Amino acid sequence: MESASVKEEAKRLIDNLSENTTWDDLMYEIYVRQTVEAGPRRQPCRPNLPG
Repeated sequence: MESASVKEEAKRLIDNLSENTTWDDLMYEIYVRQTVEAGPRRQPCRPNLPG
């Protein structure tokens, strides 16, 4: 199955928003989408420091 283009996904995201959505709401939805698609980031290993 071919993945949808960014433009198609953006249209789908906008179509699912309510009529009284603000620009901030839209930007938040885009941010969340990008964050989820990016996946978890690996944290660099740090040696245990004596305390």
